[in-house]
Amino acid sequence: LNGAVKKTSKEVAAFGKEITDSIPVKSQGIYEALVKDFRKCIDDEFDEKQLVKRLYSVHPHSSEQEVMNAYFEALFQGTSRGLAKEIHRKKLFLSQAVTTDHAQGLLLGAVEAFCSSGSVELQKEIPLVLKMLYDLDIIEEDAIVAWYDDNTMSSGISVKKFAKPFVEWLQSAESEEDE
Repeated sequence: LNGAVKKTSKEVAAFGKEITDSIPVKSQGIYEALVKDFRKCIDDEFDEKQLVKRLYSVHPHSSEQEVMNAYFEALFQGTSRGLAKEIHRKKLFLSQAVTTDHAQGLLLGAVEAFCSSGSVELQKEIPLVLKMLYDLDIIEEDAIVAWYDDNTMSSGISVKKFAKPFVEWLQSAESEEDE
């Protein structure tokens, strides 16, 4: 990812059309194709702005959450330890993608999905991951607390269990500031 070779806008657009046209309509196939698409962009040394442009111009049959999950998985595929350090290394790919409150929620959902599908060791890293995202100003405190309080993703129960100490620390730090 370092030393990325710039692609022209025309090359990015042509590549995007080629990939979008090849993505199947079935949901599981779409997700796998999205991950493959983002991995190809990374392998082709797209810089963060080009990859984010690709993120926001993907297949219309995908939900925003599914697209963000695929983006996150493509960036961190194969990471079973040290996810927070990898996030720090690839911070520009995340900070460029997460520019709204809504996108913060999508990213937290992607982190939850990624960690939920990983090992218990990876799930135990969730406080470090959240702290890194918070320290890098990619995710704000309110977004973390809202994500933690939202119980709509059943697969993330154990991830949220591991997140509890960090969320409590955030909330206690906030209440101390209010006093």
